[in-house]
Amino acid sequence: MKASECEGAAGAAIGSVRATATYELVVEQIRRAIFLGRFLPGDRLPAERDLASQMAVSRTTIRAAYRADQGEWIDQVLDYRIANECAAAALAASRRTDRHLARLTAALEGMTAICATPAARSVTANVGRFFALDADFHLTIGQASMNPFLSQAVEDARAAMYRPIGKISLDVDASANDHHSAILAAIADRNADAAASWMKTHIEETRAGLLRLLPRPRRTRARKA
Repeated sequence: MKASECEGAAGAAIGSVRATATYELVVEQIRRAIFLGRFLPGDRLPAERDLASQMAVSRTTIRAAYRADQGEWIDQVLDYRIANECAAAALAASRRTDRHLARLTAALEGMTAICATPAARSVTANVGRFFALDADFHLTIGQASMNPFLSQAVEDARAAMYRPIGKISLDVDASANDHHSAILAAIADRNADAAASWMKTHIEETRAGLLRLLPRPRRTRARKA
């Protein structure tokens, strides 16, 4: 191999260098702590002030790291859900049984009752009940696909949404039950395309809603000269 070819091969193997933002370093430290099991499921991360002091960075940097970590995680989980749950919904439309329809109907009726009034949506017991019914609705669709791999993927994605990064909402969002009835109707009608399409719409709107709830870094006021 000629010297020029060696230089070309070496150059292609080395990528460009990009400066790493401080908040990205904080994100990496937080991920490492989570993956090493230093935070258990349901645990909250330390308060911004405490973590900023511990890591010798500003609270603004901590806030940006929290938002970046949560936002990236939400995108990854929701992408995973779209890939698996749309396929599961399509198959469920073709393979579901009356028993699956009965479970889906019961879950939908329960969620609809909770979402009927703002007061009901903010009751702590109802929040937990809604999440349980929502999980049962989606897990039943996974089971109705009659594909154990898809069913497991749906379950894994649901579990991943409860990563220990802190609570996103303390009540049930008014739009949380949107599209469930359309999804159920498509599955009941054995319309695979409509079931997959409504599932994608539902998950994309879930993504948008979750990202809107993430804390935004405060703007720093410019000092007067």
